[in-house]
Amino acid sequence: MMVVSILAVLAAGGAYVPLDPEYPKARLTFMAHDAGLSVLLTHSSLDLPWPDSLTRVNLDLHETS
Repeated sequence: MMVVSILAVLAAGGAYVPLDPEYPKARLTFMAHDAGLSVLLTHSSLDLPWPDSLTRVNLDLHETS
C-alpha cells in the first residue's frame, strides 16, 4: 500500500518526504515545517506529536484526522 500511496502523491503533483519516527520530535517538526507539509500519510501505530496544521491520513484505517 505504501508504494501505491507514494505513486499517488507523485501523480497528484506532491512530493514524497520520508520521515523516520526514530528522529527526535524537534527534528521531525522542523522537517515538516521546512518542507511545507500539509498532509501526512502515516500508519496509526505511529502516534507521534505532529503539528496540528497537518492533516493526518492513516493508511491502515483509511480515514483522516
